[in-house]
Amino acid sequence: MKLFKNLNAFDRMMAAISFAEGNEDQTAVAILESGKRRRKSLRVKKTPEQRTDKRQQLRM
Repeated sequence: MKLFKNLNAFDRMMAAISFAEGNEDQTAVAILESGKRRRKSLRVKKTPEQRTDKRQQLRM
């Protein structure tokens, strides 16, 4: 569900609840699963080698 990917977790949950109350179980499950895929893609750990320190340094 491309439409629901831009919503935050709370709004996605409320949309899923609304569809579930209207007996649209498959749509509710699809909305909740679309959020799971999105969360996994946002988690990227940067190693110390990938971090750049752009602060000025005082050298003597």
